[in-house]
Amino acid sequence: MKRKKVVKLVLGLMLVLSMSTALFGAAYPTKPIQFLIPFGIGGAADVSGRAIAAAAEAVLGQPIVPQNKPGASGAIAYNEVRNAKPDGYTIVWNSTSIVTSTNAGTAPFEYDALENICRTEVTDQPLVVRADAPWKTFEEFVAYAQKNKVKIGDAGTATGTQLVA
Repeated sequence: MKRKKVVKLVLGLMLVLSMSTALFGAAYPTKPIQFLIPFGIGGAADVSGRAIAAAAEAVLGQPIVPQNKPGASGAIAYNEVRNAKPDGYTIVWNSTSIVTSTNAGTAPFEYDALENICRTEVTDQPLVVRADAPWKTFEEFVAYAQKNKVKIGDAGTATGTQLVA
């Protein structure tokens, strides 16, 4: 299942990138593109980011150089792109961390300081309960929560799940 999603993602990105050359003109890119990944080596963002870089490299004909820049919920990498020359040669893998870090005030800039240029994936943020819980739908859970005290958990401070909660 994941393999199919990655294949669809790569094919979709290749299509988008192939169309982008018409927008930028034939002169782009003329040198390697630095592709910042705001998380550590070996994680899901790193694996996905490197797959996207390889697909983009095949389409664009220039090296796409992944560089891991973890820390501060991604703000280190995002800030580097924000301060880079806006010439398309320094780009960053985006995630929900940019939304949460700018809303939490942990990033030294506002969300609008960066511009999304393409979507590479869609990730669900599911609500999960124990399999033996009495609720089988979200509506049943909400009805119960309106009448009873419930506990919820999230992935931690300044994360997408905390922002939603």
